[in-house]
Amino acid sequence: MSNNISRLKVFYNTELKEKMMKRFNFSNIHEVPQITKVVLSMGLNKNRDVNKNLNDLTLIAGQKALLTKARKSISQFGLREGFTNGAMVTVRNNNMFHLLDRIINIALLNWRSCPGLSLKSFNTNKMVSYSFGIPDKRIFAEVTDESIRNEGLNITIVSTCSTKEQMEFIMRELGFPFRSN
Repeated sequence: MSNNISRLKVFYNTELKEKMMKRFNFSNIHEVPQITKVVLSMGLNKNRDVNKNLNDLTLIAGQKALLTKARKSISQFGLREGFTNGAMVTVRNNNMFHLLDRIINIALLNWRSCPGLSLKSFNTNKMVSYSFGIPDKRIFAEVTDESIRNEGLNITIVSTCSTKEQMEFIMRELGFPFRSN
């Protein structure tokens, strides 16, 4: 990743924070919610090439991905404690805005059958987050392999928003394409 400031971060800090303050009646600039991290993850089973997928995830995120291991055995899934079952990477700060910029302006446009993101994918437990899946990681320009297998990727965007409406407003302003229904 480059060390220069992302244009999405500049837009967020200059224009979007002002819009949020007016729209949601925040009295202080520090009350404005922000996106804290983006988590990329993918499941790995014994049929997938672990090193290749780990390398692809590292290329997409711009920082090293980690393998995740099963915490306990689940016999119905054929999963044993300590087995590698996935890979993940958490991206924060400036690299996060670079990644979001690439997701919005390159990857989602390369996704040919993208119907738009669902408005039902918000998680509102403690902080509001948004999760969506991409069916083929080859929509990212960094992944150049023309393998036969379509391997998906899960993306979770975590924020400090207190309501779903705040998170939806931020994502719409950043340019995420949502379904019209």
